[in-house]
Amino acid sequence: MRDTVGATAYGRVGDNNDAGMLDLSTSKYKNPAELSAWGADATGPDLTAKGVGNFTQDDGIPLQVWDASDVTIGMPACKSGSTSGWTCGVVTADKVTESVNDNGELLDVYGFHFSAFLLSGDSGGAIVSGHYAIGVDSYGNMSSCDDAADDDAVAGGFAIVDGKYNAEAMFKHNFNLSINVGQPKFAKFAAGQISGMVDAAAGAKVTVAVDGKSYVAIVGNAGAWTVRLPKALAPGPHKVTAAASLQATGSDFTTTGDAAFRKFTR
Repeated sequence: MRDTVGATAYGRVGDNNDAGMLDLSTSKYKNPAELSAWGADATGPDLTAKGVGNFTQDDGIPLQVWDASDVTIGMPACKSGSTSGWTCGVVTADKVTESVNDNGELLDVYGFHFSAFLLSGDSGGAIVSGHYAIGVDSYGNMSSCDDAADDDAVAGGFAIVDGKYNAEAMFKHNFNLSINVGQPKFAKFAAGQISGMVDAAAGAKVTVAVDGKSYVAIVGNAGAWTVRLPKALAPGPHKVTAAASLQATGSDFTTTGDAAFRKFTR
């Protein structure tokens, strides 16, 4: 999230799990489905300094979280952390068990490894692949950013939905990932179809109402959607509304974005 929630807390790893849960049902935050990229989109002379603590949570454009995803080796992985900021790499190992020193006791944590650097204090930050949540910062063995180049460097994440031990399996129906579903944008009005774009995960539904009759389109990988009408629209004025919705992976609830409204004449 782009804001700090609550106070720093120290917990214990248990039964291969390393996760916590926030109740956002009465949250004051407008969009908890946005992450701080800690100035990762900054330009200019300070560009090379990004991701090493020179930026704050308020810097840069927030990244929207669209859905959760399984973890696969080689996929891009970026993390948000309060110590080292925004750093990126790729997933290097999946479904691994690592022995972690938890207050002097060695406990096993199940998760995945990725090649971004991770420092003490980053724990609990989000790990994403593109707009898809894959885990939270869990453990690492680096004491500085320079250690990321070492052959034995480890940055570990605890998965959201992947593998045997993950947040969804741990919390079950109490866990619902907060996601962002954008407002559709219209791109083309034709006699037999209406198309557009939306900031939402592939597979999201866009419900389009044309003069009171509803049709459903499925969002593609690039956010594109198209509704093909059963017959060409008659010449004259028409009213169109569109709203996107998605039930996030592992969630019991469906998130619906703001509706878009247009009048057009063919």
